[in-house]
Amino acid sequence: GTYLMSEDFNYLDSLDLGDLPFDYVSNAFQMDEPIDTMGMEVPTLRSTDPESPPPIPNQSMVGVGQNHLISQPSGNNFPMYQQPNTSMNHLVSSNPVSMNQNQLLPNASIYSMNQNMPNMPIYNMNQPPLPNNPAVKYVGTSMVNSTGNLLKRPLDISPGSESPSKKARTGDTLIEKIDSNGYQTEINALEMNLDSFKFTSYSTSQIDQELDHYFNLYDELTDLKSHYYLNPGQYDIVRMNLEKLTKIVYPKVSIFKNADTLKQNMAADLFPAALVLSSQVNDGPVKEKTNIGPFVVKLFIAPGVSNLQCEPVTIHIDHQKNPRRSKRTAKHKHKTLESLEEPLGDNLTAVFKEVKFEKGSFPHMLKLKFRTRVSLIFNNQQYTRELETEFSNPFISMTNTGLQYREAIGTILEISLFENKNTVPTSLLWNMFHHQLMLSTDQDINNLERPLTREEFNYILKCHLDNPQAENISRNEFRVIWDWYGPSLKKIKYKKHFLWMYTKGYLAAYLSREEVYPVLAGRDEGTFIIRLSTSHAGLFAVSYVNSQNEIGHCMINDEDIKDQTIVDFIRFATILKTVLQLSYDENGNREWIPQNKNRVFESRYSKKKKPPATYEHYETREELR
Repeated sequence: GTYLMSEDFNYLDSLDLGDLPFDYVSNAFQMDEPIDTMGMEVPTLRSTDPESPPPIPNQSMVGVGQNHLISQPSGNNFPMYQQPNTSMNHLVSSNPVSMNQNQLLPNASIYSMNQNMPNMPIYNMNQPPLPNNPAVKYVGTSMVNSTGNLLKRPLDISPGSESPSKKARTGDTLIEKIDSNGYQTEINALEMNLDSFKFTSYSTSQIDQELDHYFNLYDELTDLKSHYYLNPGQYDIVRMNLEKLTKIVYPKVSIFKNADTLKQNMAADLFPAALVLSSQVNDGPVKEKTNIGPFVVKLFIAPGVSNLQCEPVTIHIDHQKNPRRSKRTAKHKHKTLESLEEPLGDNLTAVFKEVKFEKGSFPHMLKLKFRTRVSLIFNNQQYTRELETEFSNPFISMTNTGLQYREAIGTILEISLFENKNTVPTSLLWNMFHHQLMLSTDQDINNLERPLTREEFNYILKCHLDNPQAENISRNEFRVIWDWYGPSLKKIKYKKHFLWMYTKGYLAAYLSREEVYPVLAGRDEGTFIIRLSTSHAGLFAVSYVNSQNEIGHCMINDEDIKDQTIVDFIRFATILKTVLQLSYDENGNREWIPQNKNRVFESRYSKKKKPPATYEHYETREELR
C-alpha cells in the first residue's frame, strides 16, 4: 500500500511466501495499527518469527508473496485473480451468473476471480491525484466517437497555444524533463493511478482526468520527437516513453473508460478488455531464419470482470508493400511462425521467445499482430470477442544483408518518418536519422564513440538539397539524400575495417572537397583525410598533401578495395603517411590529430607483401603522385 525502497521490496519478495501453507502465511505476521486507505483497512506487516529479519519500517500494505496475497480487502469492488487452471472443469465466479458447459471457449484457459493473480501489484490509495495541466484542453469524452466507441488510437493532436512553438529547438524545460527522467516518473505514476482503480470504485471524472493527463504527456512527447533536435540518448528516452504511453497506458485507460460506459449503456459496442503487445525487442532489417523474439503480449481487463476464458494467443503476419517499388512480390508463407501459439499464463501474459521469418520479404515490410479470443462476464452480462494487438514495429526479412541492407533501412526509415504525410519537420529527420546511424554503427546510445554533429548533418543535407535550412523536408528529398548516403552507410557497416575506422575518427567522412583545403593547408607532405565523395554515392575519397605541397584528391573505387582492405590500400599508397584523426574538444569543435598511418593501421594490415597486381599503379597513379 505504499512505495517501497528496492531492498525492502526484494526482502518481501525473497520470503517466497507462496510455498508456505496459507494459514502459516496468515499467522506469520501480525497487525500493528491499521490505516484507513479510502475506507480500506490495510495491516502493517511485522513478522512474529524470532529468526526473521528486523521489521521493515513504514510498511503499510497487503503482504505480497510469490503466488498469494497474505491478506486481501473484502468487498465486491476488488476482483482478485489466480493463475490459469486448465484442470478446472467448471468456472468459479464471484458473480452468480449461470453458464452452461457448452458456452466455454475451446482450448481456453480458465481464470478464477476469487484470488489474486500472482505478483499482482498493490498501490497506495492515499496518493494525491496527479496534477492536471490547464494548458491541455482535451477531455475524456473527446476520445469517444459518435457511436460511443472509444477511439483505438490517440488523435493526431497538434500542440495547443500554450505548447512549445513548432520551430525546432535544442534547449527547453521539456529537455530538462527528459534528462531528469521526469517523463518516466510521470508515466509510471499515471499507470499506478490506473492500476489502483482495480481495487476501489472510480468515477467518470477520474477516468477523464487520467485521459487529460495522457493527452498532455502524448502531446509533449510527440512534440519533442518531431520539433526538437535531440541527442540519440534523449530521443531513445522519448521513443521508449511514447511507446509505453501508447501501448500500455492508453489501453488501460481505454478499458476503464469502456467499462464505465458499459455500466451506463449495456448496448454499447465496447469490450472491457484489451490485448496489447507490451514488449518488442527487435525490429527493422533482419536476416531470415534469425530469432527476432521475444515478444510479450498482455491482456488488460477492467475491474468487475469474472468468468474469464482465453484461447491461446496466435501470430498473424501483415505484408506491406515498399512504397518505392511499383510491383509487390509474392507473399511467402511463414507456416512455422503462424502456427506458433502461447497461452495467457501468469498475470495474463504470453511470451513468444523464438520467432523467426522462414523466408525473405525484401524489399517489402512485414508487421506482426497477435490475436486471441476472450469470453468474460461483466456487469452480469456475457461478452465474447476476438481481440488483437496493434501492429508490431516493422521488419524486412533479408536473404543477403550486404546487398539488401541499404534499401531495407531506407524503406523502414521512410515509412516511420512520413507514414501518410508528404513532408515532416527536418528536426524529426535529424532525430530518427541520427538514432538509426548509431544503431547501424553498433554504438551504445548512452555512450557514443562517434556521434553525428549538427554540422555534419547539415553537410549531408546541403550536398543534395536546394534549401538545406528549410524547417521541413519532403519524401522525395529524403529519397535523394538516402540514395546518396545509404550506400556509404552499408559500406561502413559491412566492409572490413570501415566501421572501426569510422567510429575511431579515421574516416572523417563529412567534409567536402573545398572544406579540406583549410584543414590540410600547411601540413606536412603525405598528410591525408578520408572523406565521403559528394558526387559518387557510396564511394570515399582521399584528400592529401603531395610532394609539391599541393592538395590532391583520389577516389577510392570499389575495384581498389575488391581484393584488399581499405587499410591495405592506404598501406601500399606510400605517398600517404600521416592520417588526420577527427576528434572533438569539450565545446564540440572539431580537432584534427595527426597519426602515423603505420602505427595506427599496422595491426590490421594483411600478410600480403605487395598490392594486388592490378593495383601496382599506385605510385604512377595521377591522383597519388
